[in-house]
Amino acid sequence: MGWNLFAYPVNATRPVTEALLSLGNVYTTVYGYRNGGWLVYDKTLDPELNTLAALEFGQGYWISVTHPITLNLKGAGTQTAQVTGLPPLPPATYYGPVQAGPGFTPAAGLPVTAWVNGAVCGQGVTRLHRGAVYYLVHVEAACAVAGMPVRFQVGERWMLTTAQWRNAGVTFLALTQYQQVYIPLVIRE
Repeated sequence: MGWNLFAYPVNATRPVTEALLSLGNVYTTVYGYRNGGWLVYDKTLDPELNTLAALEFGQGYWISVTHPITLNLKGAGTQTAQVTGLPPLPPATYYGPVQAGPGFTPAAGLPVTAWVNGAVCGQGVTRLHRGAVYYLVHVEAACAVAGMPVRFQVGERWMLTTAQWRNAGVTFLALTQYQQVYIPLVIRE
């Protein structure tokens, strides 16, 4: 149960859903780590937002399962696969729309930064998705422990929305900006 690390031993590249067919509905999220960045496949994400399309021979993957199960793989050339250099622990992943506010209109291509305890712990870029501006950002496990607050910045704007760090898969989180409210000053004499 929970996160499991495995090296993909089939000597072929296969789409995630095809490669993990024997697991049925027991898994929810799969992470791959390439060139210093995370790729994710999550069953709850819109297919356009998934960044991990296929499993490749010899690559390491983190997979979250809901109960103990054996992964059955088939294919020509199944071999013992060793991962050189283990990937880091899985991140916490947040995604959702970036909402407009007074003086702020989100656009595709804006940097998204996730902060934990005053340090940058994840970065992404906004993009258009189904007519809205969306973000997807992975917040590194090396930066946080469960429950620590995560703050978000889009471009130069701080967002009002925060989250508690937890690497239990992908979390939907709409980002809204801070809004200033002006209250009239009343003085009694």
